[in-house]
Amino acid sequence: MSTKNVNRPGYKPTEIGWIPKEWECAKLGDLFEEKNEFTSDIKECPLYSLTIEGGVVPKTERYERSFLLKNKEGNQYKKVSLGEIVFNPMNLRFGAIGLSAVPHDVTVSAYYNIIAPQKNVDARYYIKLLQSRRMINRYDTIAIGSLIEKRRVHWSILKEQSVPLPSFPEQRRIAEILSTWDRAIDQTRRLLEACKRRKQGLMQKLLTGTWRFPEFGEPATNGELPGGWKTIEIGMICIIVSGSTPSTAKDEYWNGTIKWVTPAEISDTDILISDTERHLTEQGMRAARLRLMPKGTILLTSRAPIGKIAIANAEMACNQGFKNLVCMNDIFNYFLFYSLKRKKEYIESLGRGGTFKEITKDIVSKIKILLPPFPEQEQIASILTVADAEITTLQKSFEKLQLQKRGLMQKLLTGEIRV
Repeated sequence: MSTKNVNRPGYKPTEIGWIPKEWECAKLGDLFEEKNEFTSDIKECPLYSLTIEGGVVPKTERYERSFLLKNKEGNQYKKVSLGEIVFNPMNLRFGAIGLSAVPHDVTVSAYYNIIAPQKNVDARYYIKLLQSRRMINRYDTIAIGSLIEKRRVHWSILKEQSVPLPSFPEQRRIAEILSTWDRAIDQTRRLLEACKRRKQGLMQKLLTGTWRFPEFGEPATNGELPGGWKTIEIGMICIIVSGSTPSTAKDEYWNGTIKWVTPAEISDTDILISDTERHLTEQGMRAARLRLMPKGTILLTSRAPIGKIAIANAEMACNQGFKNLVCMNDIFNYFLFYSLKRKKEYIESLGRGGTFKEITKDIVSKIKILLPPFPEQEQIASILTVADAEITTLQKSFEKLQLQKRGLMQKLLTGEIRV
């Protein structure tokens, strides 16, 4: 348990570490009972699955069904009730364990183990404990099997593991506190997903002229372009610039002041890149015949992987994994950024080559986009930038809540913080 509890007044040493004096140690087999109730009636008990991300969730075609087992009576599934814990013996060491929050009975693969809490055991507390990083590390040490990829932890093994046993009221209080955090995280996640969907809808409509601001004219109808719009190739509105890598064996080429970007530094979420991991000297720039790209250049990865996009927020050079776009006067760089973002899958499909696919300068130059007048480009980009800022704020809140919950959960589950 927590090292902060060692020799702390009010705590005692046990086989699982130092815990509060009022707590006990117990084997999981004394707290839960294995349940083996089989059925093939998935009309009365709908078929669910167990995922690491979502726990016990409705089964979709995404999940392979061929591994589902039948017992000797020909029943294919196990029944799970509200408040029972389900785990996949094969994937328990990766976190495949969840609590059923479904208000009615459901069925899952007969391969899964199902355990039901005994009296005065709050499964909501123990599912947090059993999903904790400390327990997942323990699963890896107790798993059996000669093949690494098939090592498993069945209930016969798991039930012998000792865990802390707070009083039932304290289990409930801890569970309720963590459930409050879960609800806040889930609500933030839903808001984040809604914002992402809304932004995708805005991109689809604004970048095709289906929606227009009244001051710019009528929207597109019947598949025709709005007034003032045109279809144009990238090569007509941008200068395409690639890069290279100076010799890494020559120290005099490196650790200078010139920013030098690689595809690995392009994020899927950030629009701007302001600094780079490595920097070149003037000598390195000359040796590699590199061109310094101006601030505002669209950075487009051309291999490993294809299609990641950002905007340079400072002058910089790049390696050979880019086909970057220096915008001419009639294209607004943020508008081009969003236009290419919308075409990411198409750009990826243009890759050519054997082992490593790549898009060439010629391929990039022929990519077509819809181009409205410059003031309309600016207005469209402004709306989409605001949408991105909202997504970024929610993403940071989501990550902060997750981090805070992990820290709090560790302290509550070990008794470092008492409630």
